[in-house]
Amino acid sequence: MKLVRLMQNLLVVSLCLAFVPNCRADSQLDAILHRIEAKSASLKSLKGTVTVYQVQGSTRISSSGTFCLKKPNFALIVVKGKQLNSTVFADSKQVLTFLDSNQYMTQAPDPKGRNISLMWALQIGIFFDAPTMVSQFAGMKMAHAGRETVGGETFDLLSLDDSTSSAKLFVDRSGIVRRLVLKEGVASGTTTLGAEISNIRENPDLAPSDLAFQIPTTAKEYKQPDYTAKLIGVGQLAEKFDLTGLDQDRITLDSAGAGKKAILVNFWFYG
Repeated sequence: MKLVRLMQNLLVVSLCLAFVPNCRADSQLDAILHRIEAKSASLKSLKGTVTVYQVQGSTRISSSGTFCLKKPNFALIVVKGKQLNSTVFADSKQVLTFLDSNQYMTQAPDPKGRNISLMWALQIGIFFDAPTMVSQFAGMKMAHAGRETVGGETFDLLSLDDSTSSAKLFVDRSGIVRRLVLKEGVASGTTTLGAEISNIRENPDLAPSDLAFQIPTTAKEYKQPDYTAKLIGVGQLAEKFDLTGLDQDRITLDSAGAGKKAILVNFWFYG
């Protein structure tokens, strides 16, 4: 689960750069990590397309769109699809996420843009603050896993592993992480999460319109539901449910509890 938490919580910065040497076990790995950090430092702006996807069994859901990023903390990311419909807008005053439910969430800006993110697409975080992102790999088993050619382009592969997850980062010759493939083992199989960026323009002159977003006047601020009000008390019967899983199998309370004394149901929000 460690890798999933890393990809989905890019704001965690508690790990210190002092630990980074632990995961730099060879000269090739060290050189690639340095290339990533050096490339990030050379970029003042970045523009391109992004795709995030999830595969469970034979089912794949994805969303694609465009991104415009500018240091220190400006961004406009727009993606649409079955995985997510969302706009992320950031300037020096706020970080705003607008959802297709016509709701939005805001948070205070980070001086270095470290709270600008799109699901597990860590490429966004690497652009704004590569040293902090790299430091979060400390303690994981990390290695240079050779090279792989995708779409006619050859990438250096970095592998990351913990007890339940594995990930591969595809790093191009310039030092940009173009692709991420994360595999998380679960009881029903393996979940694959991916993020790809393409059509990249480095250091473009971004006009104000490239980073502009006007929230609809009908939009409402998202309010966190009071989930505790719906908790089932000890000794009370749980409500029946019949849902479709990511692998398209039907899941019911009765089938999940057959032959078992207790059931822990975790409705994981992935969108």
